[in-house]
Amino acid sequence: MLLYYTIAPRLGTILLSDFKVLHSTVRDQAVEKLKAAISSGYLRPGQRLIERDLCEMCGVSRTSMREALRILEGEKLIVNVPHKGPSVAVPSPEEAKQIYEVRIELEALLGRYAAANATKAQVVALHSSVDLFDIAARADDLGEMVRQADIFYSILFEMSGNTIVVDLLQKLRARINTLRATSMSQRGRGSHSTKEMRAIANAVKKGDPELAAKALAEHVRQATAAALSKLGPDSAVETARSNKTPAPGLQLAPSSKRDRPLPAGHPEEH
Repeated sequence: MLLYYTIAPRLGTILLSDFKVLHSTVRDQAVEKLKAAISSGYLRPGQRLIERDLCEMCGVSRTSMREALRILEGEKLIVNVPHKGPSVAVPSPEEAKQIYEVRIELEALLGRYAAANATKAQVVALHSSVDLFDIAARADDLGEMVRQADIFYSILFEMSGNTIVVDLLQKLRARINTLRATSMSQRGRGSHSTKEMRAIANAVKKGDPELAAKALAEHVRQATAAALSKLGPDSAVETARSNKTPAPGLQLAPSSKRDRPLPAGHPEEH
């Protein structure tokens, strides 16, 4: 016997089954894995994306991968140029500037709330994340630097307790991480980022909202300058060379034969 819920005569009858939450699809997993690859810098701005390689990397069919790429194109992380195919979006200097202008205001608020609400345990975790970022910076490991910076901000998000500010920054997270990878690829930027992140952590430890806001604003200003220098017309973002080894953690377990990479010559290949 079907259960139903009548909302209003004008809207008619809606089956409760219509509200059932479905399990994450292979396409959704592929979207998240590709976002992680772009955010970490494994897939660099401007890099051409070959469907066959992506299918092999993620262990999904061409159909699932094409759907994932369409979603990322809608989120402006990927561009699809006629006759050339998809590639990782290269933020224009103007777009990057606008993202940073929004980010600087939001992160100043984030710093104020974090300094006012941080617990001792969170302060310790924040300083530890700076230490791990420093190790990655000294090793010139761009992917790990981006990952540790993301963890640093995740701790600040938790500290702040301001769900509105966090939600707005989360919506920009993938695009911010793309720019972060761009700015951190500038020679010497890693050591400067360490000092700026340390200043933020110290301000939070002191419980000084205004000092934390200023430290975060300064960090964003310096990141802006570094990113724009890489995105300028005389300093185009380098296209990453093709990688034959899948990025760590990007492999998806195929849930069925249909979600396995398609063999050459398969009708779905075309």
